[in-house]
Amino acid sequence: MLPSLGYVTELEQAAERESAERRSEMTVGEPEARRAARRTFPDASSIAVHGDSTAGDGGVTFAFAVRDHDATYVLKFAPEEKAAQLQRGAAAYRHLDARTSVPVPGTVTVEPDGCDLPYPYSVVEHVGGDELSSIGQFRSFPRGRKRAVVREMGRALGTLHAQTAFERYGSVSGRSGALTVDDRVADWRAHYRRRYEEYADAARESPVSDLADRAVECFERMSDLVRPESGPVLLHGDFTPDNLITRDGTVRAVLDWEHAEAGCGAKELREVEENVVEIARRDEVRSDLRDALLDGYAAARPVSDAFLATKAVFGVGEFARVGAVRSFLAAGDEFDDAAFRTRAERELDARIEAAESRLDRL
Repeated sequence: MLPSLGYVTELEQAAERESAERRSEMTVGEPEARRAARRTFPDASSIAVHGDSTAGDGGVTFAFAVRDHDATYVLKFAPEEKAAQLQRGAAAYRHLDARTSVPVPGTVTVEPDGCDLPYPYSVVEHVGGDELSSIGQFRSFPRGRKRAVVREMGRALGTLHAQTAFERYGSVSGRSGALTVDDRVADWRAHYRRRYEEYADAARESPVSDLADRAVECFERMSDLVRPESGPVLLHGDFTPDNLITRDGTVRAVLDWEHAEAGCGAKELREVEENVVEIARRDEVRSDLRDALLDGYAAARPVSDAFLATKAVFGVGEFARVGAVRSFLAAGDEFDDAAFRTRAERELDARIEAAESRLDRL
């Protein structure tokens, strides 16, 4: 199997470069942070902004302490075009805090228009613990620690999928303060088929465009043989170690819900497997981590043969992203189209074989 098919794509890299450029143009510093903190806590006798700001995906963050509350908070400024994502993330925090046992920071406020400040912002409670700064840091862990983190990720993800439910599939928004589904597609196959067709269209100029089309066709055929065991659930959309706060082997908070959507839990479990497990270089390590992820998930949400078959079918559909993927290209700055195609074709065949094997067990 290739190390990863969905972790880094050309489109995602371009979006991150554009986002980084926008962040570098954001003119916010400690004075703006103090003003936002004071607006949030107008009666506080003392507010202290801690250290320098941190630029991350979607904005610039500050930490500040309110002595009266004996508490620390996280303030995030976002570019104006990210205001909807800021609202979505805050609404997800509130939704989960009120309805589930998924650990999330408490939301204090969200100001999508920034009021008298230059950018939209939100304030949430700070959660102490170990924060992974990147997937690269996770890869440096000893095998035992990786397994423990991955199992706990599975448990948190299973809890999320077991304790949330929606009536329709689609993107979610928090414009009203509540988490609502925008697209409202009733049929899960139609929802994902449209997405995979868009991926395949984006691959038209690549040397593997026909393979992307084949993946969509196989997904269409195979998805007719399975059915999700529940309706739409809340998906995080970027469930990786760097969006978790852990302590003593337990997830204390799941962060950054700006990409949340209503969808199939099996699809998100497959994504986490691909982005976190499949990056391991050795087969035995991947197998070990895959078992840990599934064990953790099953501890919170039942896993059946039908669920595993659905997950494998999603693996075929997700291959449609192949035209934009860079993470498994040949080493070096240049890659050979023929070698790229050979590896991609081998990967698609393996995914189809795995899905067919799972379907045969039903």
